[in-house]
Amino acid sequence: RDNEEVRNTNYPDNLSFFEKIRIIFSWRNFTKKFMDKYFYIDWKLIDKNTEIKIKKEFLSQNIEIEKEFKLKLPDQYHYKIY
Repeated sequence: RDNEEVRNTNYPDNLSFFEKIRIIFSWRNFTKKFMDKYFYIDWKLIDKNTEIKIKKEFLSQNIEIEKEFKLKLPDQYHYKIY
């Protein structure tokens, strides 16, 4: 829960109908639930070589975690490095 200091003390359980409506139609809610969901752009902030180095590092850490804890991580943690 972020912005706790500016929220109603009843948040989230005991909000009035008007407070719920105000939250639903707020700019923050719109950007969070709609804009980010449908118009998110993954800007490339690093070059391809650096991206590959980072992915290799995380992949090796994931492999170590699997070995150390004797478990199988989901496939998304075994992404291909191009």
